[in-house]
Amino acid sequence: MDLRSSVGEALARVRVGAWPAVQCGLGASGAWAFATHVLGHQRPFFAPVAAVVALGVSGGGRLRRTAELAVGVALGVAIGDLLVGLIGQGAWQVGVVVVVALLLVLALGGTGLAVTQTGLQAVFVVVLPRSPQSGLHRWQDALVGGAGALL
Repeated sequence: MDLRSSVGEALARVRVGAWPAVQCGLGASGAWAFATHVLGHQRPFFAPVAAVVALGVSGGGRLRRTAELAVGVALGVAIGDLLVGLIGQGAWQVGVVVVVALLLVLALGGTGLAVTQTGLQAVFVVVLPRSPQSGLHRWQDALVGGAGALL
């Protein structure tokens, strides 16, 4: 394959992914701004994360996938914060939180990436530093990011 065709293929991929990438950027910045300026959260980590995770840059069934991932992120954050409040943070707690989060989302009918995102977000909640308002703020931020992605 020559350089010209490689560059042409790269540009074609960029053209296909440009609008979804812009949507991810707008969703992330909008979620951060809303959580910061409207909700008053100082570092709304989960708001832009939820927006980017839910939007992604792949096509096909995007609205349904976005909704499933947004719910997965919000569930992972909620379950993680609830359990961390009860059992604390540490190595075994990560395992317990992931198992509970995954089993709960499976029981609710979650599939594929939504299940994975629920577990991943629960891990973030367990390992990231906490503040007195972490629980409610993190969950609100996840909802803001997911709602922004759906908009």
